[in-house]
Amino acid sequence: MASVIIEQQPLFKTLPIGQDIIFSVSENQVVAQQTMVKFIAKVYISEDKSQLSNASSLVAFLKTTPNNAGVGMFDLRQILESYVSPDYLGTDQVITGMTNSTSTYKTVPFSADKQFPIHLIDKCALGVNTTKWVSIKFKVEYLGANNSYPNAVSPATDFTWSADYLMFNGYVKNEDTLYADTGDFGLNLYREPEVIQYDDTMKFLTNAPVTQYARLTDYGTVAFFNMLNSGTYSFTTGPLGTTNTVYYVKLIMYDSAGSVLAFEILTNDADVGPDLGGGAGAYLSEYGYSHLVYMGAYPANFDNWITSWDTHKANVSYYTLQAFDDNASPPNPITKLYTVNIICDSSFGYEGVRLAWLNQWGVWDYYTFNQKSVRSINTNKTTYTQLGGTWNDVKYSPNGFRGGKKNFRVNSKERIRLNTDYLSDQDSTWFEELINSPEVYIINGFSTDFNEASATKSGIINKYVEPVLLTTSNWTKKTNANDKLIQYTIEVERNKNQRTQAI
Repeated sequence: MASVIIEQQPLFKTLPIGQDIIFSVSENQVVAQQTMVKFIAKVYISEDKSQLSNASSLVAFLKTTPNNAGVGMFDLRQILESYVSPDYLGTDQVITGMTNSTSTYKTVPFSADKQFPIHLIDKCALGVNTTKWVSIKFKVEYLGANNSYPNAVSPATDFTWSADYLMFNGYVKNEDTLYADTGDFGLNLYREPEVIQYDDTMKFLTNAPVTQYARLTDYGTVAFFNMLNSGTYSFTTGPLGTTNTVYYVKLIMYDSAGSVLAFEILTNDADVGPDLGGGAGAYLSEYGYSHLVYMGAYPANFDNWITSWDTHKANVSYYTLQAFDDNASPPNPITKLYTVNIICDSSFGYEGVRLAWLNQWGVWDYYTFNQKSVRSINTNKTTYTQLGGTWNDVKYSPNGFRGGKKNFRVNSKERIRLNTDYLSDQDSTWFEELINSPEVYIINGFSTDFNEASATKSGIINKYVEPVLLTTSNWTKKTNANDKLIQYTIEVERNKNQRTQAI
């Protein structure tokens, strides 16, 4: 009999795949007494925690030789990061027993022929790709483990399962603090990152300042973990093993004098009103299956979703967003209070450009560049020399459009130089994530000249989201102490060639 012991494993049950994910296992008797010993790790990954032990969830079969200490060590980071990715689109995923789990755009549900980017959602969308469940089954093999085949290397019949972990598409910064206990280590999402929604010191899944700026035409989302504790989908990563559920997000609209225009309780059943009239079935707690939820959080997302927003938006100077975990009196906030100030287009006539980028937590952050921007075009031309006149006809005709050097094809790329507003030190620190992000996009604003959500339309293609490459390679961090005023200039390049006609 062989009993594999897990000597080391991730300390916390929620794993950013950008940290070292190390497991070490031992079996002292086998290592000391047997030959040709190897430790085995079977890696199971699934969207559904209850399916982790199924053969269909097996994604990797690994072996390693005991080291000098007699243990087998597995680094699973490179494997696990292949199974999570950003969420680019809304989702039509429907969860049994949930109401309205399909995401919508201008009230039209997501479907195969009506797709739309995640940034444009009304209400909410499930995090489908950015989180997955993972568990590892450990065994040991050696010569003669199977008595029926004494001269063959076989795995022992005993095995040991790790805990079930929820991995997500985040990473650990070099300056982030890792917590350790008896050799296990990991990033405590409740402590310094403060992204486990628990009280009013916690954040949405963003390192952005709590004060943001947006135009009425700007789209964007906020994302959050949803700590639902429900049967097999238990999710207990909060402090002291508690669970936390985002029941709703409260939206309050203010005019320029700071007076309240309206407030709404936001769930996935439209705006259910201040009294939570949608009932328990409307609460965001239903989304606990996914554990990560996106909510449309910027002005253009609210259009045609929130009735009071459509009524008051012309007079809205700013609004606030905050998550709550129940319908208690007084209500219990579980995130910081975020403020979004409405800004107008530049009075100088500058073009506003809104960027979205993948942040540290694997979801999206946004910033609108409302200052001077400069566009330039770089072209790559393929040329040929054309004969003058018609040589393959009955008569020669010296047409003026023929002859000389001509373009066979022209490929062009556009670059845009962008300037920020004046920033705070906190803004500047957050801005580093844009500079370091592997994915950056231009998010074009909402317009009413084309009804994309019409039942006769087939979705939104190539209109709102444009991939760009950040070409700024050298960046000097500024501070108020050093520079007095903080302003950055960056350059992005549309990363698709504009191809013209072939001649």
